[in-house]
Amino acid sequence: FVVDVSGSMYGNSIDKAKTAMRTFIASMDDKDNGCLVSFNSYAKLNAPIGSTKNDLSSAVSNLSASGGTDTNTGLLMGINELIANKSNEQQMVIMICDGDVNYVQSTVDLAINNNIAVYTINVRNSNNQYLQSISDQTGGEYYYAAIADEISGAMDMIQSNTIVADKP
Repeated sequence: FVVDVSGSMYGNSIDKAKTAMRTFIASMDDKDNGCLVSFNSYAKLNAPIGSTKNDLSSAVSNLSASGGTDTNTGLLMGINELIANKSNEQQMVIMICDGDVNYVQSTVDLAINNNIAVYTINVRNSNNQYLQSISDQTGGEYYYAAIADEISGAMDMIQSNTIVADKP
């Protein structure tokens, strides 16, 4: 997960994102790996790949919103975490943000070159061409989800198209 914790996510937006991430984590299979990167003016690795489901959920619960927005630093850190822990399993980033995106093509190219799909979830009342482009170019999907049910629905769709599909 790469999640926006900038000041514009304060309140309802961060709460919706946290609920959706905790639900997704709870339904992960024990063999699934995950990590959590948050970003505002800078990126932070809140839980590295290999963290337990409990550690991931705890890291999500500790997120709070403040500061500016540098989407690229968060996405780049998430991609680099996956590259550093390369596996034969499907690799993807689920990025949740409010649509305030600083788009950097070299970061998108890094995901493409390493077969990392980026699924983007926009939690604000606006469509975002940059989030759409990131998902389209990397083989992920873009979701617009302004209310809690829509965010949960987007997470369910991502899960049913990725993790659940890989289970025996």
